[in-house]
Amino acid sequence: MLSEASMQIFVLVLAVFLQDSCGAANYEATCGIFKRPTSTWRSRVSSLREESTSPYILGGITSSTDDFPWMVSLRRLRPGNKVSTHFCGGSIVSENAVVTAAHCVEEASDQNPIVVLFYDTQKKMFVRKIKRIVIHPRYNTQTNDYDIAILETESKFDFGGAESFLRPICLPKEDDQIELWRVCAVAGWGKLNQEDRYASRSLLMSDVPIVDKRLCQRSYSFLNPITNRMFCAGDYEHGQKGTCQGDSGGPVMCLRPDRQRYQLMGVTSWGFSCGKAKFPSVFTDVAKLTQFIKETTGLE
Repeated sequence: MLSEASMQIFVLVLAVFLQDSCGAANYEATCGIFKRPTSTWRSRVSSLREESTSPYILGGITSSTDDFPWMVSLRRLRPGNKVSTHFCGGSIVSENAVVTAAHCVEEASDQNPIVVLFYDTQKKMFVRKIKRIVIHPRYNTQTNDYDIAILETESKFDFGGAESFLRPICLPKEDDQIELWRVCAVAGWGKLNQEDRYASRSLLMSDVPIVDKRLCQRSYSFLNPITNRMFCAGDYEHGQKGTCQGDSGGPVMCLRPDRQRYQLMGVTSWGFSCGKAKFPSVFTDVAKLTQFIKETTGLE
């Protein structure tokens, strides 16, 4: 027979266990879900393919957070609580964590703070201050290896309430291989082309073919190694398809084969020029670093 004190401890432990279990179950039940049907998205991308003069994200086609409700824009906080223009992207992965590229936030400080900005379905702007930035301990500023960081927000995203328009994107399994996907999606507010001075005012998206790693290594052999924590995507032969300045930190989203959900397979990292033939965009391979994300965020 349990004493009253023992019973109270048992109930408390059970409550914590159920809360954690329900939290994990709820995350798995809602992550990666988007509101617009996949068939509609694909038809929009298909129409883009037929227009040879259209840019990609180097332009892309106009999107919204309805398509990708985990997308956020990184901004710098100015005096008077004003925010700067967009400079990098990021992806919500939990109720208080955003994944982005390490090179986007390596210069952040108390004197140069960063916030994440996102929009609801009516284009109303919301801002979250950042409580903590965790850059991967093995991030290499010279080669961009391990180019990933976690932003912990001061307050939680209210997925079930006032911010129900938001969703976290699913994380990949550690043994997921990007080569199993032929085409994935990218999105961002980056420049439309190399010559543009400013980032796009609209969220843009495109599909990108996954490029054979050996081809990519050959192309970039003069510049940086394509390590095991990287992969390449874009139109290898013709260019004009991929990411550009301002898209850094944003996601490569691959549709799960068993369910209509997206998972975060890549983070936009680096490249040579924008949309140049034989030089596809280079991304951090999130599957290789899933354990780092889980350990930092507490996700299981």
